Amino acid sequence: MSDGMRDILHDAARRNFEDQPSYLWAVLQEAGFDGALLPEGKSGAGSSWAVAYSLVTGVER
Repeated sequence: MSDGMRDILHDAARRNFEDQPSYLWAVLQEAGFDGALLPEGKSGAGSSWAVAYSLVTGVER
């Protein structure tokens, strides 16, 4: 992943989570969303960045 893409993703995650309650990450982990990008061989879902983004932005709604 390029530095530019990493910066874009970092900024998007920061914007999405900065006003959320401190327990939000625990809720996402409990729901299994933290493994969305992990490969299936590592007990993840093997999802794309687009799917992960929809999970993160869906939390706001």
